[in-house]
Order: sequence, then structure tokens, then C-alpha cells
Amino acid sequence: MIIKLSNGYFIEVDNVCHTLKQKYIGETKKGEKKECERFIGYFSNLEHALEHYVKHYQSDFMADASMDLDTYLRCVKDSNIMAVKQIKALVRGNEDAE
Repeated sequence: MIIKLSNGYFIEVDNVCHTLKQKYIGETKKGEKKECERFIGYFSNLEHALEHYVKHYQSDFMADASMDLDTYLRCVKDSNIMAVKQIKALVRGNEDAE
């Protein structure tokens, strides 16, 4: 089973673990665009996989930024709120399907 998240992130679930990955567009040696997968980690349960997703989501949200501490803390809070909203929407969607 695959749980789709945002920004190309997804979690592959099997009998043994939850694997967090991210799809992105890379380039071949010839300069051609190619869809790739970045391995993030193996986790024993969904909660741990989602915790790491939130951390990576924060990093993506603030990549290449330069800011003061107050702005940084606001950005962390905002990125956490967005990630949690997306996770809640996924959970609600699964509850509606049952």
C-alpha cells in the first residue's frame, strides 16, 4: 500500500515496515529529465514515518531561506500546521471511505 503525502512524499507500507520516500524530477547524465525516488528512511510504524515527514516538510518549506529567529520560528510553526492539516485530511478521507 502507498500513502500519498504532499511535495512528492509518500509512505510505502508492507508487513514489516513503513518506508518514507520522495519523488522528484532529476536529470540523466545526458541532461534529460527523469522521475526519481529519494529514500528517506525505514520506520517501524506510521507515527514515526509521519514525524520524519513533518521534519522533511519543514526543511523543504524553508530551503534556501535566510531569516531572523522570530521569522524562523513562525515558519516552523506554519509548516507544522500545514503538514498536520494534510495528514488530518488524509485520515478523514480514509474514514469517509469506510
